[in-house]
Amino acid sequence: MATLFHIDVLTWFTIAVTVIIGYVVKRLITRTLSPLSKIPGPPTWSPFGHASIIMKEPPAEPHLRWCQQYGEIFRYQFPIYEQRIAILNPDYIKYVLVTQCTKYIKPPTTRRFLLDAIGEGLVLLEGQKHARARKILNPAFKYHKIKEMVPIILNFSEALADYWQNQIDKQGQKASIDAHSDLSRASLDAICKCGFDYDCNSLTDSGNEVSTAFEKVLTLNLG
Repeated sequence: MATLFHIDVLTWFTIAVTVIIGYVVKRLITRTLSPLSKIPGPPTWSPFGHASIIMKEPPAEPHLRWCQQYGEIFRYQFPIYEQRIAILNPDYIKYVLVTQCTKYIKPPTTRRFLLDAIGEGLVLLEGQKHARARKILNPAFKYHKIKEMVPIILNFSEALADYWQNQIDKQGQKASIDAHSDLSRASLDAICKCGFDYDCNSLTDSGNEVSTAFEKVLTLNLG
């Protein structure tokens, strides 16, 4: 029994050492050979990269902080030293997503993650399929069409501000507001009205049929 326990411990120790060595070797090779290593970014030796920071802090807050520190293009890490590049300059974003979109395809892991949630629409299409879909949708986003949507979106923005003010009046100065949820519901109302001329009213009625179905779809697909 003691011998088996000793072998088991030795096996796990060997696996742990092998994983650590593999991680260090991959990191050194990547830093030496990958052109991405020339892009500045926050340092880390954690095998989890910056994932824990991104998950703990409010959405986009780490990225905005890193943008101020390292510029509008910076590099950060996901677990096992999987490198990510963040681009916050509008001209560079246009270059990647429009001008040279055929050269910059979405990672398979990202595509699989989003596919069940949003379907194979404009966001996930690549190449000629993406160009064809954009051509079909472009007329709906001409200047005069967007101009028609502005008053509708403004009304929902004012409704959201009034909703928050009512929450503050009811709860006092220490009121707790779920801004992410409220913004999502206000956005859903605006999309339903602009796109389908349908009054969803999900902001004022959280039990609304459309709002509930939308929330269930996101919960099921994104876990």
